Amino acid sequence: MLRALGWNLAALPLYVLLLVTGVGAPLLFLLVNAYLLGRDLAELVEGRHPDLPAFSASERWRLGLVSALLFLPPVVNLFAPVWSVAMAAHMFHGRRMIEPYG
Repeated sequence: MLRALGWNLAALPLYVLLLVTGVGAPLLFLLVNAYLLGRDLAELVEGRHPDLPAFSASERWRLGLVSALLFLPPVVNLFAPVWSVAMAAHMFHGRRMIEPYG
C-alpha cells in the first residue's frame, strides 16, 4: 500500500500538469497503477512457486493493465481484486500448457 501511495504521490505533479489535456491524467494514473498491480500480482503468485520461472516484463505489464482496467467500471471494481488474483494464477500456471518446465 505504501509503495502505491508513494508512486502516486510522486506522479501527482504530472497528474496536475496533465489535467488540462482531459485524458492525460487518467492515462498516467492507469499506467502507474498498471505497473504497480502487475508487479504485486506477479510477486504474489511467484512467491508460492519459486521453482517455476518468473513472469516476463511483458506478462507483468499485461497482467497489471488488465487488472487496472477492471477497477474502472462501477460494479466490476468490487470483484476486481479476486478476478485479478485468479487471472494472475491462471496466467502463471497456464504457461505450463505452452512450455513444459520439466
